[in-house]
Amino acid sequence: MGRIRYLSRTYVVDLMIALLLVAAMLEVLVGRNSPDAPQSTLWFVFPAIAVLVLPIIARRWFPLAPAAHWLLAIGISFIDWRLIPFAISIFVVGLVAAFLLGNLRDPVQAGIGLALVIAGPVTVVYKIPEHSTAMLIFIPLEFAISWVAGFALRERVEKAEAAEVSATQAE
Repeated sequence: MGRIRYLSRTYVVDLMIALLLVAAMLEVLVGRNSPDAPQSTLWFVFPAIAVLVLPIIARRWFPLAPAAHWLLAIGISFIDWRLIPFAISIFVVGLVAAFLLGNLRDPVQAGIGLALVIAGPVTVVYKIPEHSTAMLIFIPLEFAISWVAGFALRERVEKAEAAEVSATQAE
């Protein structure tokens, strides 16, 4: 039972991200005939969605990897601006990427993450032809709030670790 608990705690985020990847692909597949669907072929769309999600999984080896999500989102929006706004699951992946960037231990890396968390959605939204000013403000704000939540959690974890070290030394 202990091994199952360890695996579930370690890989639950990865499993959720994989489910979001499948959901995004299904969204595009099912809705490909709608007027606001991506115009690219499925040969481009499916690998593009996978490439957007893979940096989140790579965070275990490269802590700054979620930043690649935003850089890739910017690049993909220049190729087909409809893909990212169409798949709602990618929005949730973006929130996770923003949270993970805010949760980085190095404040310089976290600051770089915040810059990307704001610049990425602004660029993606700006590429939408009928974007409004409210979209340019509030969509990046949602991702910035997710970054702030990750940053706040990181600070709480650091305080808890410092208290644990103090308690250990007091014993």
